[in-house]
Amino acid sequence: MEKLFSLLSIALVIASYPYIIYNYKTLPDQLPVHINLSGEIDKYMSKGIIFAFPILLTILFASFKIVPKFDKYESNYNKFLTEMRLFEFATLSFFSYVAYLLIELSRHTEFDLIMKLMPALGLLMIICGFVSDRSKMTQFFGCKCRYAYTSEENWETINKMGGAIMIVSGVAMLIGFWINMKMMLFVSVGVLIAGVLAVMGYSEIKMRNENKVKAQ
Repeated sequence: MEKLFSLLSIALVIASYPYIIYNYKTLPDQLPVHINLSGEIDKYMSKGIIFAFPILLTILFASFKIVPKFDKYESNYNKFLTEMRLFEFATLSFFSYVAYLLIELSRHTEFDLIMKLMPALGLLMIICGFVSDRSKMTQFFGCKCRYAYTSEENWETINKMGGAIMIVSGVAMLIGFWINMKMMLFVSVGVLIAGVLAVMGYSEIKMRNENKVKAQ
């Protein structure tokens, strides 16, 4: 599966260039690049901005390969490499989908971008949670806080908690899309923020209590 996800990621990056070049000719001179909370377009830019997507995919793909080499826990990536390749593919797929939506939005004025984004963002959050749950100690991935770095066991505890929160947030987005309720996007983001703060608070309390015990 690791090799399959890697090949799919490479295919996405390579295919993004001809896809954007092919569609560039038919795009209007100005592309919508921002919408307000009501789903209305309120900012445009030159259509040349569309080339930022294949460049972004290339940078992201390279980062997934290069960044771990600068991590002092580099060997730990091999312990959940398949999950990391899944995360890589999911991230590249999400931004590819955003590029597709931007092109479609430029062609259809009646286009609810928020609703279109919700299932993709929900799936990405679920995959992030899944990978976080199975991650090992690293500097560049996972729920990083001081307590998590005190031991492998504490890392797994914190990342399982963080992973569960991300999965709940992602499922909330999918439910919102299913019942056609745009507000669920903001609810799920609120759940994610509250959950992260709760995990951070929990980790700080645990760390202080353990330090007090050691000091006695």
